[in-house]
Amino acid sequence: MAEVPRLLDVLAQVLDGSMDELLREDDNEEEYDDDDEEISDDHCTDDENKDDSELEATDCENDGFSADGTNSFYSDADDDTENLENEDSNEDTSIDASSASSVLVHSKRRAKQKSIRSQKNALLSQYIRQARINVCATLMHLTKHCAILDRLAENEAVVRSLVTVSREFDNPIHTRCIEMLCNLSKFPPNHNILAHNESLIDSLVFCGKSKLSDDRLWSMRTFQNLASDSSSKVVLASSRILTLLSICSMRKEEDEQFAAVAALFNLSTEPGAVVSLTNTKNVVATLVHLAHNSTLTNTKNVVATLVHLAHNSDTKHDVRHLACDTLATIGLW
Repeated sequence: MAEVPRLLDVLAQVLDGSMDELLREDDNEEEYDDDDEEISDDHCTDDENKDDSELEATDCENDGFSADGTNSFYSDADDDTENLENEDSNEDTSIDASSASSVLVHSKRRAKQKSIRSQKNALLSQYIRQARINVCATLMHLTKHCAILDRLAENEAVVRSLVTVSREFDNPIHTRCIEMLCNLSKFPPNHNILAHNESLIDSLVFCGKSKLSDDRLWSMRTFQNLASDSSSKVVLASSRILTLLSICSMRKEEDEQFAAVAALFNLSTEPGAVVSLTNTKNVVATLVHLAHNSTLTNTKNVVATLVHLAHNSDTKHDVRHLACDTLATIGLW
């Protein structure tokens, strides 16, 4: 059992992508070693070329002074000078050709290494993406097992990774992360821990404004579960959360609407949250116009929203009944 926290930490690192940086750092270190080898090869090539040129110069010198001490050496000085100049020009030409060939070889080698690195990065990205999906599926199964929910909620790395990925709207697994947060909130002992996690609440509010209905649904259901905890009601009865609940209560999706109204009902059972419920504003609209206009989707405050839902014949019966119960509960205080 002592290995469970370490396992959860590793899963969290893979899920939020923090493990990706470690893998890429290792890959960069390998590339750096390749560059060192390439540089060492260059030095070896330069040293060899230098040694060859020194040997050639020595041979020329030996050839020049290998003749005997007769006057014939000096009598053919002009011809020897011309031959030496031709040899020097040939040597310069051969050196230039070898330098160009060396540059061409190095450029091809670098291009090949760059292509290999790009292929390795593509394979690494694919591997990481598949690993994150597999970890997401693993954690999804764990969050549906009641016996381990308390361990998951107490593990900061797991909660932090779920919160982080839930905000990545371009990531296909972000909706599943919101669902997993909702699964954690189904276990009553986890309510107090999750409700006082500011980053988690910020993420739920952020996801509650998403264009995807599933994101909003899981966000509302999470608020509904957290609002059932007596020690968390006052914390959750903030202006931005009540505003979000009011907006989602007016949407057309029935499940989302029911979860938002249920969250308001749970908050209404706490006397300390009544002031916030009655004073929170959303957008400018008159209460009278709201109560008589069934097509209006703007609300002034929570009470106006509940009145509208209770009097709107198009509202689902369960939602209307719950809205009336919420208004009645607020009236008790």
